Amino acid sequence: MSQVMILADDNALCACEDCEWKGEASDLDMISDFEERVSAGETVPAGQCPRCGALAHLNEPPPGDAGRSVTVFVSGGAVQKADVPQGVVVTIIDYDIDGADEASLSKDHEGAACTIATYRG
Repeated sequence: MSQVMILADDNALCACEDCEWKGEASDLDMISDFEERVSAGETVPAGQCPRCGALAHLNEPPPGDAGRSVTVFVSGGAVQKADVPQGVVVTIIDYDIDGADEASLSKDHEGAACTIATYRG
């Protein structure tokens, strides 16, 4: 099972349409089975609802440059491809480091081992 977290401002307000939960992005869970639950062209959810497990979205799009960059956290899965529109920066932080070359390892903002790849459109 893969898990993905889309990095948003921790204080950004989010909502779940399924159970009507409302809260901050920092309260969201990682999205399980992202590739099976989100289709190309669909609005990317901010995370998984901590109450019911459905996809939760930001109440408002991020302002300015924040809307042109995305950070994706991956655990237990693999990013197959990153199609990046022009002017958008996508950073992928992957915690599945088994078999990774030591030279390619980095640390995330909390000091956990991971690999980091950045794609620019």
